[in-house]
Amino acid sequence: MLATDLCIQIMITQMKNQNDAGLTAKHTYALDTELASSITQFLSSHPPLDKTPKGDWLKLKQFGDQLYDYMNEHLPLNAAIQRQDFEMNSANEAVIPLRWYSSGTTDKKTAAVVFVHGGGRLFGSIDAYDRIVADYVHRSKVPFLSIEYGLIPDTYGPDQVEQVFDAILWLKENAAQLGVDADRIAVMGDSGGGGLAAGAAILARDRKIQLAKQILIYPMLDHRTTVLDENLEPFAVFGHQELETLWPLILGPYTLSEYDLMITSPAMLDNFEGLAPAYIAIGDLDYFRNESLSYASRLAAAAVPLEFHIIPGATHGFEIFNPDTTIAQKAIANHVQAIQSI
Repeated sequence: MLATDLCIQIMITQMKNQNDAGLTAKHTYALDTELASSITQFLSSHPPLDKTPKGDWLKLKQFGDQLYDYMNEHLPLNAAIQRQDFEMNSANEAVIPLRWYSSGTTDKKTAAVVFVHGGGRLFGSIDAYDRIVADYVHRSKVPFLSIEYGLIPDTYGPDQVEQVFDAILWLKENAAQLGVDADRIAVMGDSGGGGLAAGAAILARDRKIQLAKQILIYPMLDHRTTVLDENLEPFAVFGHQELETLWPLILGPYTLSEYDLMITSPAMLDNFEGLAPAYIAIGDLDYFRNESLSYASRLAAAAVPLEFHIIPGATHGFEIFNPDTTIAQKAIANHVQAIQSI
């Protein structure tokens, strides 16, 4: 089964559940026609797959890891991209694996990206995202450093953000060895990793560490996004019940300080001045849409250079689970342009 099929199963099940519950959508939202066509083709041969119950983080983790396994079945390996594994000691005394990706040697110093994988901060790994990262490097010719940050519930709150920030510091300290221009380092993440990347960008500003760009792909920014949205739920791979499961684990068992809450849930930020230039991309059928819109507007109001994309008919993770569709190809091209602009 392809990852595309699994996503289609999820959407079909969600639509059926909404109808069974008597929920009437008030919107005119629709999937992109190519994605809708995939659903139609799938219905003829595959039964729907139920989502995990609210509060069961172990099953959600298993579901997510399986989803990434399916995703990788249809992504290119890009074996020519060079990979090198490292480790770093983070400030919270954890040993963090890192993987360096490059497309070959160059005579001049290059920009580079610290990449933070998605997975709701609960699942995913360097290995799960190996093909995604290698493909970005293949397309952009910009090297990436992928970080294996600690996952909830063992690592939570600001500790996850601090580990991402430590990876930025590690790359700056090793820039000369890796042929990197230390002034042209960006942080990038998708979904849960996008929220961590945004938090690390806040830390970089506050600690006077120069960061060239923050690239946030459908980022998970706001711990308050846990309420049912009848308009979006039928299309949600990550809906309110998943977010209700994830956010309490992300925030952790103890009350966070105002600052720690702000970097853990960047939507709580009240001062956007001086943040790194931002690129944000989000589908209009994504639960993170409104928080991304709000974050982008506050960046713009603070005169932070901003490129913002909202993609009609697109769901969460659409371009990595349906990479051959037209909207996915356009989105990936935009991501690559943002990377090349560092």
